Amino acid sequence: MERDPTQTWEPGVWPISSALWTQKGLATSSSEPILLFILSFLLIFIPFYREGTQPISLFVTRTSVLLLLTVWVLAQIRRGSLILSRSRLDTWIILFICWAWASLFLSEYKYASFLEIADFFTYLMVFDASRFVFNRERYKPALGWVLIAGINLQLALSIYGYFYDRAPVSRTGFLSPNNFACFLVIGFTLLLSLVLLGPKTPFFVKLICSLNILVLGFMIITLRSRGAFLGLVVGTLGPMWVKGKKWIFVTSLIVLGILVIPNFITQYVFWSKAADPYAYERINIWKASLKMLRDHPIWGIGLGMYRNYADQYNFPVEGQVGRYGKVAWSAHNDVLQVGVELGVMGLVLLGGIAVLILYQGVKKASKGPPSWYLAGSVCALGAILVQSLVNEVLHSPAIAMATATLAAMVVDNPTGKASKSIPVFSLRLCRIGFLLLVCCVFLFMVGFPFLGDLYYTQAEKFMSANQPAQTLEALKKAIRYVPIRADYYNSLGEIYLQALEIQFDDELFRSAEGAFSKAIRLNPREMMFHMNRAALYRQAFASMKTEQVARIAVEEYQKAIELAPFIPFPRFDLAFFYTEMGRYQEARKLLEEAVDLEPNFIWGHYLLGQVLFSLGQEEASRKEVEKGLNLESKYDVNQYSYSPYLRNLLRPWAVDR
Repeated sequence: MERDPTQTWEPGVWPISSALWTQKGLATSSSEPILLFILSFLLIFIPFYREGTQPISLFVTRTSVLLLLTVWVLAQIRRGSLILSRSRLDTWIILFICWAWASLFLSEYKYASFLEIADFFTYLMVFDASRFVFNRERYKPALGWVLIAGINLQLALSIYGYFYDRAPVSRTGFLSPNNFACFLVIGFTLLLSLVLLGPKTPFFVKLICSLNILVLGFMIITLRSRGAFLGLVVGTLGPMWVKGKKWIFVTSLIVLGILVIPNFITQYVFWSKAADPYAYERINIWKASLKMLRDHPIWGIGLGMYRNYADQYNFPVEGQVGRYGKVAWSAHNDVLQVGVELGVMGLVLLGGIAVLILYQGVKKASKGPPSWYLAGSVCALGAILVQSLVNEVLHSPAIAMATATLAAMVVDNPTGKASKSIPVFSLRLCRIGFLLLVCCVFLFMVGFPFLGDLYYTQAEKFMSANQPAQTLEALKKAIRYVPIRADYYNSLGEIYLQALEIQFDDELFRSAEGAFSKAIRLNPREMMFHMNRAALYRQAFASMKTEQVARIAVEEYQKAIELAPFIPFPRFDLAFFYTEMGRYQEARKLLEEAVDLEPNFIWGHYLLGQVLFSLGQEEASRKEVEKGLNLESKYDVNQYSYSPYLRNLLRPWAVDR
């Protein structure tokens, strides 16, 4: 199709924040309703399947985003040439992407970092689509209503589950009540902006929305999320500020009274330490995260690697049965976690992106009476930002997707002159090249990870049913699709190790050793991989009795202790191995450290008593055994079935007294 040089042009988009300029005919393009339907489906669908974290929901989400991208780009290729242009915001985003890719190559576990980058690209595509394809004012109210509809659908399901199934209100499609409350705060803020700032909204619609606001506010309070309560304050004060000084003054007095004067709301939301002793450990979690940032200030620890470092920086919770029974697998602060994983530069780049988005939104809103969806989007982003400082809400794909859509509704559309024209000489060649690129992205970012997860889930089911042959076959299929995921190799090694416990076999030993070694090469920071390899060589030592085998087992146990210095079990296993070799003094030192970390470690006291008896210290041995007996009578291990850590800590029957 020939292009008319006299036609006018306006910006659309090229993915990864490069502007694609197309003909004005795009405004009536038949592709736009399809794109709006795909995006609406994503925003409503994701919360249903555990916030979008399950393999099937990840598959649907990433496939839908790729479909959105494909329909969009093919529609633009059909219309003319591409002209690249970048705004200041696009520049910051590109710099952040480059830094994240650099982190991938430096990460100790590349698959974990790859998954984080895949998620970020998914959200970026949603941001670009919402920003450029739906940049006209007639689409933005529709996106706001889609978000409100999806939030109210989750609200209705939570109410139904509470009254009919007696299910907790936080268990709709969400894993965390904090994330569910944040999702509801978004709807609360958008609806409040509609009621206050929607001059053409019929009275009946405003009345329904007002009732909806009351229900949302009540549900947010019942979830007892302190971060969401702070977000609710921001989501309330923001629209009131836009409405006028009188509104903000009265609302501020009410909010201040609720926060300062003792009342049932603050007592219900904030004073829950008796029910959850870990609810007020945020300060210790942040201290541990700051230590990680201090130790890795430049590049960080790598995207997705926080949980792999968490054991090394754990802290005790005094007065609990297990002092180190809880490990924070996130920083409980999205901003701080980015700093930990990507270093100071990553934190600066992310901060720059957030500041630019909020600045553009506030600037647009201050130019005149803002629309309800503009004011609501800016205030909702502020509420999300406040809660993200005390929770990990942006780890939820549902909230991250909603945040990307809200951000796109407030930023400026790209303007300026084109810098370089890239004529499309062959439309067919461009289509074929782009489709090949999409197929490659689909295979490596969507298809193969999904199939790997699918077969790994099958393997777990076979393992639970005690079907080792089927488990082995499913694991090999999972590895075939994702050969860089360490968990798969570790599970494969565990199958061989179980077979070795029945009868030692050289071929099985080599297979297990290869699987565990591969898992450790892929992710050297996982403590359990080293524990399993140590257990393998300990099993081999029982048959071979060679010094080299014993040395490898000891080295693996010591590496596990280094990675998880506050968990007593690696010390216990190594001490037990030392007793088998008659090295009682070394065993004693390890066991004393173990029971010092966890005074309620029943196994540790019994084995320490045996070691002391072997060293001729009968009185000290008797005292340790008595400690174990007292702990047995004090704690019933069946009451702690919810925690594998506490079950191992209080298990009384494994050591011969």
